[in-house]
Amino acid sequence: TEDGTDPLDPCDYNPESITLPQSADWEALDCDDDGNPNETDPDPLTANANDDFGSTPATTEVTINILENDDYLPNNAANNVGVTNLSRIGGDATGVVTFDDETGFVNYTPVASESNSTVTIIYQVCNVLPDPSVCASATIYIEVGANTLDAINDAYTTETGEGGVIPDSNVLSNDIYNGEPVAPVDVILSSTPTDQLIINEDGSVSVVPGTEAGTYTIDYTICDSA
Repeated sequence: TEDGTDPLDPCDYNPESITLPQSADWEALDCDDDGNPNETDPDPLTANANDDFGSTPATTEVTINILENDDYLPNNAANNVGVTNLSRIGGDATGVVTFDDETGFVNYTPVASESNSTVTIIYQVCNVLPDPSVCASATIYIEVGANTLDAINDAYTTETGEGGVIPDSNVLSNDIYNGEPVAPVDVILSSTPTDQLIINEDGSVSVVPGTEAGTYTIDYTICDSA
């Protein structure tokens, strides 16, 4: 033909030249071998994957349907005539990534150091039924929220006398980091000693020797170490 297509090949055509509805036989074909039949494939001639976007609070798992905007179909789709495989091929995300070929979803759990940033996962989707496989790739962008940190007031009682560390004292023991108990590695602890009290590097509280009986307070600050 004048446009260089083969009239005997139903998959060799110029999309702009189509003016009549396609036949049921053509709709059942999979011209680009991506596993998505022509009838439901947004681009029957080219296997495409498109970028995806998601967001999640810090250290919180997010689930994203990455195939819903691609030409490929999940394996649980009734009209999938191929075998879909998802895999990671790049990106800077350092948390836990899992793909589900059956549903087309990816699950991602960011690490604390990724808080308040956007991380990427580059994935490849293939129909592995043909030989060679027919593949495309795209990037997932995930916006990770800031870490949350809550310091909770503490109260201790000790006998007066020589002073020293208050038994079982730890100002970090009830503080919260991203909804979980604080681990010392998560925070930077700082405090200015008073004439009566000292908060030690490990979070314990010491009474200055010679302190008279009474109620005393001391402030401390915890900052995100990520």
